Amino acid sequence: MNGEIMYKKSIFMVALVFTALLAFPKPPLIYSSPQYKYTQFNVLVVILLDVTHDGRYTSLVDKNLTKIFLELEKARLFYWRNSHLRFNINFTYIVTRMRCTFDGWWLGPDKVRRVINNLLKEYGLSWDEFDGVVALWAAPGYNEKEDPVGSVYGPGGAVYKYSSYQLDGAIAWLFVHEFHHQVDEDFRRSGFTEYPHADLPAQLPGNFGEHFDFNAYILRTWNESLWLKLKAPGLGMPRVVETLDADGDGVPDYDPNVPLDEIRLGSYLNSSDTDRDGLNDKEEAMAGIFFPSDPLSPDTDGDGVLDGIDPYPLYPVNPIVPKNQYNVIVENYINYPKNVEINYVLSALWNESGVFFNLLLDPTKVSRIHLFLDLDNNGWFHGKGNYELILDPLKDNPLTKAHLLDCVKAEKDPNEPCRWDDDPAHGGRIIRESDFKVYVSNEFKEGKVYRRIILGVPSNSETGFTPKMGTRIGLRIEIIPKGGIPWASVFERYNQVYLEFTASRPLPAEMSEAPKKVPPPKYPDKSIYIKSIVSRVKKDGTVEWSLMATNYYPSTVSNIVLKYENGTVLAEIPSLFPGETGILPLQLNLKKSKTTLLPERIIVEYYINNVKYSLTQKLNTIIVDIR
Repeated sequence: MNGEIMYKKSIFMVALVFTALLAFPKPPLIYSSPQYKYTQFNVLVVILLDVTHDGRYTSLVDKNLTKIFLELEKARLFYWRNSHLRFNINFTYIVTRMRCTFDGWWLGPDKVRRVINNLLKEYGLSWDEFDGVVALWAAPGYNEKEDPVGSVYGPGGAVYKYSSYQLDGAIAWLFVHEFHHQVDEDFRRSGFTEYPHADLPAQLPGNFGEHFDFNAYILRTWNESLWLKLKAPGLGMPRVVETLDADGDGVPDYDPNVPLDEIRLGSYLNSSDTDRDGLNDKEEAMAGIFFPSDPLSPDTDGDGVLDGIDPYPLYPVNPIVPKNQYNVIVENYINYPKNVEINYVLSALWNESGVFFNLLLDPTKVSRIHLFLDLDNNGWFHGKGNYELILDPLKDNPLTKAHLLDCVKAEKDPNEPCRWDDDPAHGGRIIRESDFKVYVSNEFKEGKVYRRIILGVPSNSETGFTPKMGTRIGLRIEIIPKGGIPWASVFERYNQVYLEFTASRPLPAEMSEAPKKVPPPKYPDKSIYIKSIVSRVKKDGTVEWSLMATNYYPSTVSNIVLKYENGTVLAEIPSLFPGETGILPLQLNLKKSKTTLLPERIIVEYYINNVKYSLTQKLNTIIVDIR
């Protein structure tokens, strides 16, 4: 491209660092004990299938409920990953047809407690023994389709030890956010009043983005050791669990009780840095707020920079913005959804007048592009430099909207919200579309007409954006593709990459050979993981439930047999490929008994290379009641 350069790290530096990592032993990690400790909260999830809300009756009977379990597992993994693998949430489920009637936007704890109290007693349980309760109630807009990772929508509420929300919202997000209020109150009652409040982002300094990114920032920046001092409300003291961590890397070796361990991460049990790239296995697990880096690849994103020295090991992004010369920032990469392909190249340069983004893309694939900029380098909820710029690539002037989020008052007063400057309540505009320089042209590329959009973001003393050497700005890109996909995020959704303004640099040598991947570990005796879910409750009293078996061995596992503890065969699977999940549909008829406790332990037998292995795995407690 005319006037563009691609700045890459020198192959010499990368090779030197990689050689050093291989030649010298790693310094000892703080997790030196083979016994790893984490805190566990036992949380009751009540799924109310028959609800009358504000006079309107809704039932999820005969609906597919699989999504609910999958979304809650995402939320559980989010807490585990972002708490430095220190906070495990153990779910007990009640799926019930007991009628619940209420008015108003929120379902409070007293009504739910009355509905399920006798059922809990039948199974020797009590409301108060749980560390938290989450009630999910039937709503008319319930969608059986799984939500994209990072989805955010719907209301919810929380008080001490309890939160609730309707099932037509984003289930994983609402759990993460509303349960976080339980967590911050639990920390307060444990003596740690400084734990941040998950509704007050402007009160917490830091370079974080919205929603999931804000919640992850709280979890990640909290002192890791204090998770072990968090009192479990149902116990009155911390519930600390010990598990094996042979290599002391801070990742449990094999523990089906937690959402992620070394077997599922794919790392070695006897090496704290499996691929020896300078990023230990725990850091690989925590590379993103939703996704890990590859513990077997020294260069996960393939950008020629070892993960251990790459500020963004998940993204093939170049965060360098030279003066007066375009540099490619990112090209064709979409973090999520993984199956979306969008051809684009984003470059940038800066000078004293502002920063210029140069975007080349196939306009037939894109409806809109949202650029989110943190121009004052202090996070999305601070200051005035928080721009959202919306581009429609087919319009003569693609910049259809430009506004900023002003958080100055909110930083000073928690009762004041951040406001967009085009909100009438803000009191006046700070930026307008006419402030921006926009240049548009068409170019032929690979037999197609591509659109080039150059967007000049001017310096602005009121927002604190005065470009100079060393200036850092945050960038987030969300693309709205054509074809029905709601959004595609270039980076993890709501996560910002920070770019640095520098002088122009010469093009260094290209990397001649990428570091090789490490062969996957083989632990045949720990290969299969089992989950149980309720997939459907039918009007005729039939309960459809499923066992989900996933193979984490690097080759095919065959002749998988699942049994009750007494040896009775439940189901069989001929084979599972590496990474494959087999779903085994099962049925119970509750027409007479009305209620049941699904199996809490399963024996798994399977063969690898004609050798038989056997595991016993504990499953979540799931009570189903159709009364």
